[in-house]
Amino acid sequence: MKLIHLIFMCRFSVGSAATRVIMNSFKQRIHPASVMWKTIPKETKDFYWEEFKKIYYWTAAEEPGVKGCWQAKAAGRYKDMISDFKAKRKRPQYVSEEAWARFEQHWEDPSVIRRSETNSRNHHGAVDGLGSSTHTGRSISFQEWSDRMVNFS
Repeated sequence: MKLIHLIFMCRFSVGSAATRVIMNSFKQRIHPASVMWKTIPKETKDFYWEEFKKIYYWTAAEEPGVKGCWQAKAAGRYKDMISDFKAKRKRPQYVSEEAWARFEQHWEDPSVIRRSETNSRNHHGAVDGLGSSTHTGRSISFQEWSDRMVNFS
């Protein structure tokens, strides 16, 4: 087992060992009806958490914070995994045929397709698809936020 501290847990990157532990737990048990993290049953999420706890440990005082960070990371990695499935449209061996059929059924739902197209247009910016992105992603300092708040008032 490896000691993990809260500050490290909240900052581990996509390629980190901790992330690989999370991804491996997904591969062990993919819920067939869950294309979104929020729809995964509590029992399955608990399984993922317990698998993580087999590899890492922390102090009792850090448990709530580590679990919160783990949930955020796990949700993001699950979303990325499902997005990869959708983009490639090739069933990995660790995904059951039942789960894959339900994923495809979800992706082919007209309301899901409309929402995906809308989100894609919004992500790319201008109405005609040309121009700058809607979200610039520019980070600003606390001081700049403070200055903006003063000027906004």
